[in-house]
Amino acid sequence: MQNLRYLQVSDFTDFSEGLRLKLPESLVIFESRIPIESCSFQPNTQLAVLLLGDFRGRYLPDSFSNFKDSLHFLDFRAERLKSLPESFSPLKMLRECALHCPLVKELPGSFGSLESLKKLMLECASLERLPDSICRLRELHMMELLNCRNLEELPIDIGCLENIQSLIIKNAWGSHGRGNLQSLPDSLGNLPNLQRLSVENTDVEELPSSIGDLQGLEHLTMSNKQLQEFPASLGRLEMLHVLEVSFSDLKELPASIGELKCFESLTVYSTQLQGLPSRLGDLRGLKTLTVRSEALEDFFK
Repeated sequence: MQNLRYLQVSDFTDFSEGLRLKLPESLVIFESRIPIESCSFQPNTQLAVLLLGDFRGRYLPDSFSNFKDSLHFLDFRAERLKSLPESFSPLKMLRECALHCPLVKELPGSFGSLESLKKLMLECASLERLPDSICRLRELHMMELLNCRNLEELPIDIGCLENIQSLIIKNAWGSHGRGNLQSLPDSLGNLPNLQRLSVENTDVEELPSSIGDLQGLEHLTMSNKQLQEFPASLGRLEMLHVLEVSFSDLKELPASIGELKCFESLTVYSTQLQGLPSRLGDLRGLKTLTVRSEALEDFFK
């Protein structure tokens, strides 16, 4: 297999203990959907795409850094992996990274050295915080934090991610029904190119007033049990097209919503919503309005 460039391993049923693989240096794309206990790479491997659907090892191999100048795409699921080595970060050419590692509590401080990274998806239930160095990922366009139930905070300087276009945080609730993420940093308003912000199923208690500074924001989705109101600065989001809100305790929308000149779609689900702002009628471009609230029954009588 000296000239092998693409290898896909799947549909095996007899490897519950995991395979041990030594891969040829000619390999460019490696995709595995079966349990792998360990794998090693030759020093001159020019691997560009690595997908490990079920990595059973507790540590990444030292040879992982052999393709620091070639790897562009990484997606791996590792149920037993507890930490990422510092050797993970020299992957200078990495553009897309998806990590499904439920036991990983923190990322290495050198994570900010992934200077080419454009898309980052983390599904790490034990992750408590992101390293401050992640704010140096100036090429990052999209970041998704999914099922990070122990996440306590976002980096205070997240506003330095000047090229990020999409920030999605979903399902940051613990097994007890409460999450540790209760606020968003003020610097969030410093993201000039952010077009989509989605914060769903978290315990964020309030939005920073700086959210009104997101002049490029087009789509805002909020679904949080503890959040009861929006800041008045919402009306400064001149490019906002879509607002989706699902709060159990939201009582009102800010009157400033009538200033959203590009607004097209409003969806609100709340058991406590008692009325709609009168300036809602000023939204000449509004095409879709969906409101569900038991408390609104008297409002329409």
